[in-house]
Amino acid sequence: MKVLLIRHGKSEKSGGGQIDIPLSEKGVLQAQKVSQYLAKHHPIDRIYSSPLTRALHTAQAIGETTGTPIQVDVQMMERTSGIFDGYTNEEREERYPSEWLYFSNHRAEAAPNGESLFHLDERVSQVMDRVVDASSNDTIAIVSHGEWINLFLHKVLEVPLYHYPMFKVKPASVSLLSFKKTGQKVVHYLNRV
Repeated sequence: MKVLLIRHGKSEKSGGGQIDIPLSEKGVLQAQKVSQYLAKHHPIDRIYSSPLTRALHTAQAIGETTGTPIQVDVQMMERTSGIFDGYTNEEREERYPSEWLYFSNHRAEAAPNGESLFHLDERVSQVMDRVVDASSNDTIAIVSHGEWINLFLHKVLEVPLYHYPMFKVKPASVSLLSFKKTGQKVVHYLNRV
């Protein structure tokens, strides 16, 4: 099985978490570019997407260009940072100085009203168990968010969570992995397009 991990295009504002922030004009163009790249290089059997608009809009562009149906999955949503969702790091520091100081130095923990890295890791594991089938010859696309994709890569490569974040996942990028019947996992490339 081949798995294409696609981060959504650039959103109108960084730091969205689970706040539904749409793609920026640049993000819309990035979504079109990534959809054309995928149509040219990778036939896709299924697309899975986070329901957040920035990811879903990217998935819809891919689906329209490739003619592939989309399945929305709430387990693919970005990690919520609770009270910090929807704010840039500068805004977080200004609005919640003591809470942000603590959370920015303890990223694995849950922010107030937020989700821990360990909970997000469990969501990623559930999706992997459900959609990745090494005995299949299908190619699936997963359109999600930076932290979510980063943890997917951690799990595939068996990188311990204490090394998080190990990868820089760029907006509107494609990473290709394959899962072999033998149990071998291959990362063919990261951050293409």
